[in-house]
Amino acid sequence: RIDTLAIDNTYGGPELSADANIVDASAQFSVIRKTSSTASVQTLFQKAIDGLRKGLYSLLIRVKVSSNSNNGRLIELNVTSGGAILETRTITANMFERAGVYQTFGLNVELNDTVTMRLLKNSANITVSVDYVMLQPAQTAITSL
Repeated sequence: RIDTLAIDNTYGGPELSADANIVDASAQFSVIRKTSSTASVQTLFQKAIDGLRKGLYSLLIRVKVSSNSNNGRLIELNVTSGGAILETRTITANMFERAGVYQTFGLNVELNDTVTMRLLKNSANITVSVDYVMLQPAQTAITSL
């Protein structure tokens, strides 16, 4: 049925992570907020994807940073299956148009297991806030077949 396939799957607040407990008036949900450091990589969230049909999805993540002047690697988004990384997207602070404003990043991926987002080691002490992750069946054009 087409109505079943056309829904979005949005994970935010405690449904995304128990760490999503900070109220942010410009966010849709309570957010996960962590600050980068040179000491260690931090997991922002890890979400097992259950109950979705296997297939091509657009994975969208809404996130903001406290500073967008650093060009070092800041955020890594991984999609895995059975422990193997299928897709990786690395986001730097200077990829954000403005600091302190939510922006949506995405990628298309054959989804069948887990989505993980990590805050990488970064000396700029940038605070990252994660609002939500959304999964939608990817729309492909007939000409791409």
